Amino acid sequence: MTTEAERRVSYDSERQEYYRETANRPGFREALAKALVQNGEQRVFDFIFEGNTYFVKQQNKKHKRRRFRWHKRDDGFEMELMRCKRAYEICDAAPELVLATAEYFVTLGNGTPLQVLIKPDVSDEITNRAFYGAGRVLSRLHEHGLAHGRPVLRDIAYDWEHDKTVLLDWENTYEFSFVSSISLDILLFLHGYFREEIDRPGAIAAAIEGYMAEDNGKIRFMAARSFLLQRRRLVELFKKFDRFGWIDLQAITMAYDYLLAMEIPS
Repeated sequence: MTTEAERRVSYDSERQEYYRETANRPGFREALAKALVQNGEQRVFDFIFEGNTYFVKQQNKKHKRRRFRWHKRDDGFEMELMRCKRAYEICDAAPELVLATAEYFVTLGNGTPLQVLIKPDVSDEITNRAFYGAGRVLSRLHEHGLAHGRPVLRDIAYDWEHDKTVLLDWENTYEFSFVSSISLDILLFLHGYFREEIDRPGAIAAAIEGYMAEDNGKIRFMAARSFLLQRRRLVELFKKFDRFGWIDLQAITMAYDYLLAMEIPS
């Protein structure tokens, strides 16, 4: 297993950039420069170097469409970069950060999003292994006192070849006085699963099993479960709106019903 020391990212004060040795390989910066010219207007894009896929995220590019983000603190590009870097170095929960400047950062590609792997045409073996890994990586992050902010299925990627799962897109941070960021992570993950409206019960069970497999995982999961189950009246109110087909509310009620009925492991 890669150690924390081996994951550490170096800093070049002259260039004012964070980097790993990959960024200094012959041809890497040329390939990156070419990709920036070709895709400069895109906020996020990928390019290939020596057979590997790398993703670039730029600071000053905007989303193509506006997204409503409730109670989101705007941490900015630098904060996202630092959160990604820290999660990678401390517990290997983020993509490998290859290069970071004031304008963009580059990470190594990390497989396929869970949002794709949950589709009915994907085998149970692949889907369940991916979700088990998702549970473990999220729990490992939490064990180190860190939170992701929005661990929905499209922001979790699984690499079948290396049996590795990482969390993507570290720009979201939510803070509420009435719930811990760790419990909120767990509930948002469950909400994201039920929001897909695809019945893969083995997948969500595998994710919970993976989460509890990490140190103190069961304690953290049960705390999140208790938080939601204590909101019975609110959930009953949400259920009155089921006929309108509002999937975000329906996903909350489905997560509630699942947690209420689930068998608690000893």
